[in-house]
Amino acid sequence: MKKVVGLLIMLCCLCLSQVSYAEFDKRVDSFDETIRFYSVNQDVSDFVQLNFYKSFSKDKNEYYRIYAATHFLKKYDFSKDYAELKIDGNIYKVDVIKTEDYKYSNNGLYSISLTVEIPNEIIDDLLASNKVSLRFHRENGWEDIVDLPDEVLAEWKQVIEMEK
Repeated sequence: MKKVVGLLIMLCCLCLSQVSYAEFDKRVDSFDETIRFYSVNQDVSDFVQLNFYKSFSKDKNEYYRIYAATHFLKKYDFSKDYAELKIDGNIYKVDVIKTEDYKYSNNGLYSISLTVEIPNEIIDDLLASNKVSLRFHRENGWEDIVDLPDEVLAEWKQVIEMEK
């Protein structure tokens, strides 16, 4: 009985961790030779995926983006207007450059995602930050707010510091 209780406690602790999966990756697009550094995080707050990436391309020197995806039983699209990034108490509006939704046929869930571009002017603030939060607006008036866990913020900082 003690073993079962101990096992249940251990499983609960594992399930309650804020980030259940994280990956750091570098990819080179063979078509246009764009170089991308990724921080891929699954199960951060209410998001099934919360990614940060830095790209170097021939057309555009370097740019930074955040990709966020979640699942719902109903289609609650993200607003295409803007998102917000709060860095150590300073709030920045950032452009939403893409929203998508997809309905899974096997379980009826909607996968809803957005991509935002982070202006290069605030990257130094992000790199020096201690606390970062994100707010994503939805078309129905709802908002998703995410306080980045320390380990996710640390990984994002590693992505920012990566060189070609």
